[in-house]
Amino acid sequence: MAADHYREVHRRIYDMINEDTLAKAEELIAPNAIDHGVKDGSGAIEGLRNFVTMFRSAFPDLHFAIDQAIVEGNTLASRNTMTGTHKGEFMGAPATGKSFTVPGVDFMRFGADGRVVEHWGYQDEMGFMQQLGLMQPPGA
Repeated sequence: MAADHYREVHRRIYDMINEDTLAKAEELIAPNAIDHGVKDGSGAIEGLRNFVTMFRSAFPDLHFAIDQAIVEGNTLASRNTMTGTHKGEFMGAPATGKSFTVPGVDFMRFGADGRVVEHWGYQDEMGFMQQLGLMQPPGA
């Protein structure tokens, strides 16, 4: 598979998250794909759906922007920026009305059929919680 194909799959996954249209996730993510951020055993596709459902209910304007994507072999590494506004309950915290902008990274490994077979993703969770006023900065 070509690097351009991996970039296209990556972009389409972000578009699905941004548009809340995960119906075709199976076209881009293998059914047995592993997401290292999913701890409940639900798998990569169901884990993505759960993430989007939870975040969209709290942050209806959730948006991921791709800042950079680099491909080496069958792995894509990207920097992203996640933004949104806290308008619904999130993990027991009532809406604050505050907006956030946090950086993150994703790594996606692709299988022979061009679908994602493994994913690692990280966001600045502390910065996210601080911007929402749900956590104090260290030393505050």
